Amino acid sequence: MRDAEFRAAATDAFRSHRAGRLNDAEAAYRKILHARPDTPEILQLLGTLLGQVGRLDEARTNLERAVTLECTNADAQYNLAECLYRLEETGSAKNAYRAALAAQPGHVAAAIGLTGLLLAAGEAREASEICRAALQYAPEEPLILAQLGASLLDTGEPSAARDPLETAVRLMPDHDLAKQNLAATMIELEDFEAALTLLQPLVNANPSSLELLQLAAVALSASGQPMRAGLACQRILELESNNVVAINLLCDIAGRMGDGALALEHAHRAAELAPDGSKEAARLAELYERITDLDAAQKWTDRALQLAPHNASASI
Repeated sequence: MRDAEFRAAATDAFRSHRAGRLNDAEAAYRKILHARPDTPEILQLLGTLLGQVGRLDEARTNLERAVTLECTNADAQYNLAECLYRLEETGSAKNAYRAALAAQPGHVAAAIGLTGLLLAAGEAREASEICRAALQYAPEEPLILAQLGASLLDTGEPSAARDPLETAVRLMPDHDLAKQNLAATMIELEDFEAALTLLQPLVNANPSSLELLQLAAVALSASGQPMRAGLACQRILELESNNVVAINLLCDIAGRMGDGALALEHAHRAAELAPDGSKEAARLAELYERITDLDAAQKWTDRALQLAPHNASASI
Protein backbone atom coordinates (compact mmCIF):
# COMPACT_ATOMS: atom_id res chain seq x y z
CA MET A 1 0.00 0.00 0.00
CA ARG A 2 1.48 3.30 -1.13
CA ASP A 3 1.62 6.27 1.25
CA ALA A 4 -1.17 8.15 -0.50
CA GLU A 5 -3.39 5.07 -0.46
CA PHE A 6 -2.57 4.49 3.21
CA ARG A 7 -3.51 8.07 4.18
CA ALA A 8 -6.77 7.91 2.26
CA ALA A 9 -7.71 4.52 3.72
CA ALA A 10 -6.81 5.62 7.25
CA THR A 11 -8.88 8.81 6.87
CA ASP A 12 -11.91 6.85 5.63
CA ALA A 13 -11.57 4.27 8.40
CA PHE A 14 -11.35 6.97 11.07
CA ARG A 15 -14.40 8.77 9.66
CA SER A 16 -16.40 5.55 9.88
CA HIS A 17 -15.15 5.04 13.43
CA ARG A 18 -16.07 8.56 14.49
CA ALA A 19 -19.50 8.27 12.83
CA GLY A 20 -20.25 5.11 14.79
CA ARG A 21 -20.05 2.73 11.85
CA LEU A 22 -17.89 0.39 13.89
CA ASN A 23 -18.15 -2.73 11.71
CA ASP A 24 -17.04 -0.74 8.66
CA ALA A 25 -14.24 0.89 10.64
CA GLU A 26 -12.98 -2.43 12.01
CA ALA A 27 -12.92 -3.97 8.54
CA ALA A 28 -11.07 -0.95 7.19
CA TYR A 29 -8.49 -0.96 10.00
CA ARG A 30 -7.85 -4.67 9.47
CA LYS A 31 -7.44 -4.18 5.72
CA ILE A 32 -4.81 -1.50 6.35
CA LEU A 33 -3.02 -3.70 8.89
CA HIS A 34 -3.00 -6.59 6.40
CA ALA A 35 -0.92 -4.36 4.11
CA ARG A 36 1.02 -2.57 6.87
CA PRO A 37 0.94 -4.83 9.96
CA ASP A 38 3.26 -2.73 12.13
CA THR A 39 1.47 0.62 11.99
CA PRO A 40 1.09 1.80 15.62
CA GLU A 41 -1.55 4.44 14.99
CA ILE A 42 -3.84 1.94 13.25
CA LEU A 43 -3.21 -0.71 15.90
CA GLN A 44 -4.14 1.90 18.51
CA LEU A 45 -7.34 2.87 16.71
CA LEU A 46 -8.36 -0.76 16.19
CA GLY A 47 -7.60 -1.55 19.85
CA THR A 48 -9.66 1.44 20.95
CA LEU A 49 -12.59 0.34 18.78
CA LEU A 50 -12.44 -3.21 20.13
CA GLY A 51 -12.46 -1.82 23.66
CA GLN A 52 -15.55 0.22 22.82
CA VAL A 53 -17.46 -2.93 21.89
CA GLY A 54 -16.23 -4.90 24.89
CA ARG A 55 -13.77 -7.22 23.14
CA LEU A 56 -11.15 -6.46 25.74
CA ASP A 57 -8.68 -9.28 25.15
CA GLU A 58 -8.46 -8.41 21.45
CA ALA A 59 -8.21 -4.75 22.33
CA ARG A 60 -5.34 -5.45 24.71
CA THR A 61 -3.41 -7.41 22.08
CA ASN A 62 -3.59 -4.56 19.57
CA LEU A 63 -2.86 -1.83 22.08
CA GLU A 64 0.11 -3.67 23.56
CA ARG A 65 1.49 -4.13 20.05
CA ALA A 66 1.00 -0.41 19.40
CA VAL A 67 2.92 0.67 22.50
CA THR A 68 5.65 -1.89 21.80
CA LEU A 69 6.19 -0.29 18.40
CA GLU A 70 5.84 3.28 19.70
CA CYS A 71 6.15 3.59 23.46
CA THR A 72 5.78 7.39 23.29
CA ASN A 73 2.26 7.14 21.85
CA ALA A 74 0.39 8.68 24.79
CA ASP A 75 -3.08 7.89 23.46
CA ALA A 76 -2.17 4.24 22.92
CA GLN A 77 -0.77 4.02 26.46
CA TYR A 78 -3.90 5.69 27.83
CA ASN A 79 -6.28 3.40 25.93
CA LEU A 80 -4.24 0.38 27.04
CA ALA A 81 -4.56 1.59 30.63
CA GLU A 82 -8.33 1.91 30.25
CA CYS A 83 -8.51 -1.59 28.80
CA LEU A 84 -6.39 -3.05 31.61
CA TYR A 85 -8.53 -1.29 34.20
CA ARG A 86 -11.65 -2.86 32.73
CA LEU A 87 -9.85 -6.22 32.86
CA GLU A 88 -9.28 -5.52 36.58
CA GLU A 89 -5.49 -5.48 36.19
CA THR A 90 -5.05 -2.34 38.22
CA GLY A 91 -1.29 -2.60 38.72
CA SER A 92 -0.65 -2.84 34.98
CA ALA A 93 -3.23 -0.11 34.36
CA LYS A 94 -1.33 2.24 36.70
CA ASN A 95 1.89 1.59 34.79
CA ALA A 96 0.20 2.32 31.47
CA TYR A 97 -1.31 5.56 32.79
CA ARG A 98 2.13 6.57 34.04
CA ALA A 99 3.61 5.78 30.62
CA ALA A 100 0.97 7.98 28.97
CA LEU A 101 1.88 10.85 31.30
CA ALA A 102 5.59 10.31 30.69
CA ALA A 103 4.94 10.60 26.96
CA GLN A 104 2.56 13.55 27.33
CA PRO A 105 2.62 15.21 30.77
CA GLY A 106 -0.49 17.22 29.92
CA HIS A 107 -2.63 14.15 29.16
CA VAL A 108 -5.44 15.07 31.54
CA ALA A 109 -7.50 11.92 30.96
CA ALA A 110 -4.51 9.78 31.95
CA ALA A 111 -3.99 11.88 35.07
CA ILE A 112 -7.66 11.44 36.02
CA GLY A 113 -7.48 7.68 35.47
CA LEU A 114 -4.27 7.24 37.44
CA THR A 115 -5.44 9.45 40.30
CA GLY A 116 -8.66 7.47 40.59
CA LEU A 117 -6.73 4.22 40.98
CA LEU A 118 -4.32 5.77 43.47
CA LEU A 119 -7.15 7.11 45.63
CA ALA A 120 -8.90 3.73 45.56
CA ALA A 121 -5.65 2.10 46.72
CA GLY A 122 -5.14 4.59 49.56
CA GLU A 123 -2.14 6.23 47.86
CA ALA A 124 -3.43 9.75 48.40
CA ARG A 125 -0.08 11.50 48.60
CA GLU A 126 1.02 10.36 45.15
CA ALA A 127 -2.49 11.15 43.88
CA SER A 128 -2.13 14.76 45.04
CA GLU A 129 1.22 15.05 43.24
CA ILE A 130 -0.31 13.77 39.99
CA CYS A 131 -3.19 16.25 40.33
CA ARG A 132 -0.91 19.21 40.95
CA ALA A 133 1.18 18.32 37.91
CA ALA A 134 -1.94 17.99 35.73
CA LEU A 135 -3.31 21.35 36.90
CA GLN A 136 -0.26 23.04 35.42
CA TYR A 137 -1.69 22.12 32.01
CA ALA A 138 -5.42 22.37 32.82
CA PRO A 139 -5.80 24.70 35.82
CA GLU A 140 -9.61 24.59 35.86
CA GLU A 141 -10.20 20.93 35.03
CA PRO A 142 -12.97 20.16 37.55
CA LEU A 143 -12.35 16.42 37.87
CA ILE A 144 -8.68 17.00 38.66
CA LEU A 145 -9.64 19.68 41.20
CA ALA A 146 -12.13 17.27 42.80
CA GLN A 147 -9.51 14.53 42.96
CA LEU A 148 -6.93 16.92 44.42
CA GLY A 149 -9.39 17.89 47.13
CA ALA A 150 -10.17 14.24 47.87
CA SER A 151 -6.48 13.35 48.10
CA LEU A 152 -5.75 16.26 50.44
CA LEU A 153 -8.71 15.27 52.62
CA ASP A 154 -7.33 11.72 52.77
CA THR A 155 -3.89 12.97 53.83
CA GLY A 156 -5.38 15.02 56.67
CA GLU A 157 -5.16 18.46 55.04
CA PRO A 158 -8.75 19.73 55.08
CA SER A 159 -7.76 23.40 54.92
CA ALA A 160 -5.88 22.76 51.69
CA ALA A 161 -8.67 20.53 50.35
CA ARG A 162 -11.37 23.17 50.71
CA ASP A 163 -10.46 25.48 47.83
CA PRO A 164 -10.08 22.86 45.06
CA LEU A 165 -13.28 21.13 46.20
CA GLU A 166 -15.25 24.38 46.29
CA THR A 167 -13.99 25.22 42.80
CA ALA A 168 -14.87 21.72 41.55
CA VAL A 169 -18.40 22.01 42.95
CA ARG A 170 -18.81 25.44 41.35
CA LEU A 171 -17.69 24.06 37.98
CA MET A 172 -19.62 20.76 38.37
CA PRO A 173 -22.71 21.56 40.44
CA ASP A 174 -24.19 18.10 39.80
CA HIS A 175 -21.10 16.14 40.87
CA ASP A 176 -22.32 14.46 44.06
CA LEU A 177 -18.98 12.95 45.09
CA ALA A 178 -17.27 16.34 44.99
CA LYS A 179 -20.06 17.77 47.18
CA GLN A 180 -19.79 14.82 49.56
CA ASN A 181 -16.04 15.32 49.91
CA LEU A 182 -16.55 19.05 50.42
CA ALA A 183 -19.07 18.28 53.16
CA ALA A 184 -16.55 15.94 54.82
CA THR A 185 -13.96 18.71 54.58
CA MET A 186 -16.29 21.22 56.22
CA ILE A 187 -16.90 18.75 59.06
CA GLU A 188 -13.14 18.48 59.60
CA LEU A 189 -12.98 22.29 59.63
CA GLU A 190 -15.91 22.35 62.12
CA ASP A 191 -18.17 24.33 59.79
CA PHE A 192 -21.10 22.04 60.47
CA GLU A 193 -23.77 24.34 59.05
CA ALA A 194 -22.03 24.42 55.67
CA ALA A 195 -21.60 20.64 55.78
CA LEU A 196 -25.30 20.09 56.50
CA THR A 197 -26.31 22.49 53.72
CA LEU A 198 -24.36 20.31 51.29
CA LEU A 199 -25.50 17.01 52.78
CA GLN A 200 -29.25 17.57 53.10
CA PRO A 201 -30.09 17.39 49.37
CA LEU A 202 -27.63 14.53 48.89
CA VAL A 203 -29.23 12.47 51.66
CA ASN A 204 -32.70 13.26 50.33
CA ALA A 205 -31.69 11.98 46.91
CA ASN A 206 -29.78 8.97 48.32
CA PRO A 207 -31.54 7.98 51.57
CA SER A 208 -29.81 4.59 51.71
CA SER A 209 -26.24 5.86 51.35
CA LEU A 210 -24.32 4.86 54.48
CA GLU A 211 -21.48 7.28 53.77
CA LEU A 212 -23.85 10.25 53.44
CA LEU A 213 -25.88 9.26 56.49
CA GLN A 214 -22.72 8.87 58.57
CA LEU A 215 -21.49 12.33 57.56
CA ALA A 216 -24.90 13.82 58.33
CA ALA A 217 -25.05 12.09 61.73
CA VAL A 218 -21.57 13.37 62.64
CA ALA A 219 -22.42 16.93 61.58
CA LEU A 220 -25.77 16.91 63.39
CA SER A 221 -24.23 15.55 66.59
CA ALA A 222 -21.34 18.02 66.53
CA SER A 223 -23.66 20.95 65.83
CA GLY A 224 -25.77 20.26 68.91
CA GLN A 225 -28.70 18.49 67.28
CA PRO A 226 -28.69 15.16 69.19
CA MET A 227 -32.24 14.13 68.34
CA ARG A 228 -31.74 14.49 64.59
CA ALA A 229 -28.32 12.85 64.90
CA GLY A 230 -29.90 9.94 66.76
CA LEU A 231 -32.52 9.50 64.04
CA ALA A 232 -29.77 9.44 61.42
CA CYS A 233 -27.91 6.80 63.44
CA GLN A 234 -31.03 4.68 63.74
CA ARG A 235 -31.46 4.85 59.96
CA ILE A 236 -27.84 3.75 59.52
CA LEU A 237 -28.39 0.79 61.85
CA GLU A 238 -31.49 -0.21 59.91
CA LEU A 239 -29.27 -0.48 56.85
CA GLU A 240 -26.25 -1.97 58.63
CA SER A 241 -26.92 -3.25 62.14
CA ASN A 242 -23.25 -3.44 63.16
CA ASN A 243 -22.17 0.01 61.96
CA VAL A 244 -19.56 1.10 64.49
CA VAL A 245 -19.67 4.78 63.48
CA ALA A 246 -23.38 5.01 64.30
CA ILE A 247 -23.02 3.07 67.56
CA ASN A 248 -20.17 5.31 68.72
CA LEU A 249 -22.24 8.39 67.89
CA LEU A 250 -25.20 7.00 69.86
CA CYS A 251 -22.82 6.44 72.77
CA ASP A 252 -21.68 10.07 72.61
CA ILE A 253 -25.25 11.33 72.34
CA ALA A 254 -26.38 9.26 75.33
CA GLY A 255 -23.43 10.53 77.35
CA ARG A 256 -24.20 14.17 76.55
CA MET A 257 -27.84 13.62 77.49
CA GLY A 258 -26.78 12.19 80.87
CA ASP A 259 -27.83 8.59 80.25
CA GLY A 260 -24.69 6.82 81.46
CA ALA A 261 -26.18 3.35 81.38
CA LEU A 262 -27.23 3.67 77.75
CA ALA A 263 -23.86 5.18 76.87
CA LEU A 264 -22.12 2.16 78.44
CA GLU A 265 -24.39 -0.21 76.55
CA HIS A 266 -23.50 1.42 73.23
CA ALA A 267 -19.80 1.61 74.15
CA HIS A 268 -19.62 -2.10 74.95
CA ARG A 269 -21.33 -2.96 71.68
CA ALA A 270 -18.86 -0.80 69.76
CA ALA A 271 -15.93 -2.44 71.54
CA GLU A 272 -17.27 -5.89 70.69
CA LEU A 273 -17.54 -4.93 67.02
CA ALA A 274 -14.13 -3.23 66.99
CA PRO A 275 -12.02 -5.35 69.37
CA ASP A 276 -8.81 -3.74 68.12
CA GLY A 277 -10.13 -0.19 68.45
CA SER A 278 -8.17 1.91 70.93
CA LYS A 279 -10.76 4.70 70.77
CA GLU A 280 -13.53 2.30 71.74
CA ALA A 281 -11.49 1.03 74.69
CA ALA A 282 -10.62 4.57 75.77
CA ARG A 283 -14.28 5.58 75.61
CA LEU A 284 -15.21 2.69 77.94
CA ALA A 285 -12.44 3.68 80.34
CA GLU A 286 -13.77 7.24 80.45
CA LEU A 287 -17.36 6.12 81.01
CA TYR A 288 -16.37 3.79 83.85
CA GLU A 289 -14.32 6.53 85.48
CA ARG A 290 -17.39 8.79 85.41
CA ILE A 291 -19.31 6.28 87.49
CA THR A 292 -16.23 5.70 89.70
CA ASP A 293 -15.82 2.05 88.77
CA LEU A 294 -12.06 2.47 88.91
CA ASP A 295 -11.18 -1.21 88.42
CA ALA A 296 -13.13 -1.34 85.14
CA ALA A 297 -11.73 2.07 84.16
CA GLN A 298 -8.16 0.82 84.69
CA LYS A 299 -8.86 -2.38 82.76
CA TRP A 300 -10.06 -0.48 79.71
CA THR A 301 -7.29 2.12 80.04
CA ASP A 302 -4.72 -0.67 79.94
CA ARG A 303 -6.51 -2.16 76.94
CA ALA A 304 -6.51 1.17 75.11
CA LEU A 305 -2.80 1.69 75.78
CA GLN A 306 -2.05 -1.84 74.67
CA LEU A 307 -3.83 -1.23 71.37
CA ALA A 308 -2.31 2.21 70.79
CA PRO A 309 0.59 2.80 73.17
CA HIS A 310 1.52 6.13 71.57
CA ASN A 311 -2.04 7.45 71.36
CA ALA A 312 -2.42 10.14 74.01
CA SER A 313 -6.21 10.07 73.61
CA ALA A 314 -6.15 6.53 74.99
CA SER A 315 -4.90 7.82 78.35
CA ILE A 316 -7.18 9.12 81.04
